[in-house]
Amino acid sequence: MQPTYSIGFAINHFSRRLRRFSNAVLQENHINTMQARIIGYLACHTEPVYQKDLETIFDFRRSSVTGILQTMEKNQLIIRISEDEDKRLKRIYMTEKGTQLANTCHSIFERMDILLDSSLSEQEAKTLEITLGKLTTQLENMHVKNFAQ
Repeated sequence: MQPTYSIGFAINHFSRRLRRFSNAVLQENHINTMQARIIGYLACHTEPVYQKDLETIFDFRRSSVTGILQTMEKNQLIIRISEDEDKRLKRIYMTEKGTQLANTCHSIFERMDILLDSSLSEQEAKTLEITLGKLTTQLENMHVKNFAQ
C-alpha cells in the first residue's frame, strides 16, 4: 500500500507539534498548554466559571479537566469554592499567582500566533479558518456508530 496524503494525519501532526512547542515554551513557568489556556480563559471572563464550562469550551472529558484543575489547585494557580445554593458546583477562581501568570501566557500565545500568521497570506489565513470550520462541523455531524461496521 502506497502512503497518500491524509488531512486527518496532517492536522493531528500539526496539533501535536504546536502543543509540544507550546509546552516547551511554557515549561519555564511550570505549566502546560492546557493550564495556560484555562488561565487565559479565566482571566478574560468575569462571570462564574465552573468545571463543566471548561469541559464544553475546550472539548475535554470531565476526567481530563478534573486532573488539570487538581494540578492547578495544587500549584496554587486556582481555587475552587462550592456554591451556597448547590455544594456540587464549585466555582473556579484564579489566585494572585494565576493572575500574574495570565499576562505571561497571553504574551506567549500572542507571539506564537503572530509567528504562525506571518507564514500565511491574509487570503490563506481566511481560507484556513473557513476550511477548519467546515471540517469541524463535518466531524461534529459524523456518528461513531456509522463507522463501527
